[in-house]
Amino acid sequence: MDKTRNYLIFGVLSLVVSLVAVSLAYAGFTATLNITGTGAVKAAKWDVHFANLQPVTKTGTAVENTAPTVNGTTLGTYSVTLNAPGDAVTYTFDVENKGNFAAKWTGLTIGTPTCSGGDANATGVCNNITYELYEGSTKKTSADNSILAANTGKKTYKLILTYKASNDPSVLPASKDVTIGNLGVTFTYTQEGGYVAPSA
Repeated sequence: MDKTRNYLIFGVLSLVVSLVAVSLAYAGFTATLNITGTGAVKAAKWDVHFANLQPVTKTGTAVENTAPTVNGTTLGTYSVTLNAPGDAVTYTFDVENKGNFAAKWTGLTIGTPTCSGGDANATGVCNNITYELYEGSTKKTSADNSILAANTGKKTYKLILTYKASNDPSVLPASKDVTIGNLGVTFTYTQEGGYVAPSA
């Protein structure tokens, strides 16, 4: 009977030792997984502006008194003198889109030249003055809904002030200088479509 009891005690102790060993084995494995990071959303940008103004092109005896300057959405203020019929000045410039939205050309206003200065022939002079905008060889009198692509869109224009050639004395100032005014030009662009991220 003592032998039986001894065997039983030994078996229980062996089982306990085995369970403890298994528990210790599983407790030896742990893992910690972490993810960290930051993100940002680029600011949207609307940026349609004048750029790349070229030096004036003069025809005949025309004189540039003051060259225009480009400051974002403003191109000005220039001063020229047309000395005789046939004279002209041409300014070439770009309208470009560096923003994140496509832009549609929806409006164009070109001033009709006015003449003043007290000369008797001022009206006749003004009837012989033209002020025109061209894209390539195409005269533009209104916006055409063309699209400037986001980030890269660009179009080149020419603005031409001309004193038309004529032998009619009524188109010449009679005795005083004639001042030409109302030469403002306004382009209007509106958003076309959604945000377009710039290329990397």
